[in-house]
Amino acid sequence: MLLKKRLSLSFLFPPLSQNTLSLTMYANVLARSAMRSRVASRQVMRSDLYHFSNSNGQNIPFNTTNRPALALKMISFLGLGFAAPFLGAAWQFHKAG
Repeated sequence: MLLKKRLSLSFLFPPLSQNTLSLTMYANVLARSAMRSRVASRQVMRSDLYHFSNSNGQNIPFNTTNRPALALKMISFLGLGFAAPFLGAAWQFHKAG
């Protein structure tokens, strides 16, 4: 039984002396894939691919010129996030009776 396991492991992982060329091949493939991913990430991160205007308030996805509407939106968004655990606890107490 041990001999069969040893043979199957030697089939999967042959001795280093026979596989020196394939190890360098695997290292070469790994290095090339790392270089490819590095080049691809540089292309994605380049800032000159897109143009955004540099005026105030144009770099956020909501309008800041209508201040009362902005205040109402921010209070509702932040207030709901703050109230969520309290509403959940109240609901659990209500269910428990």
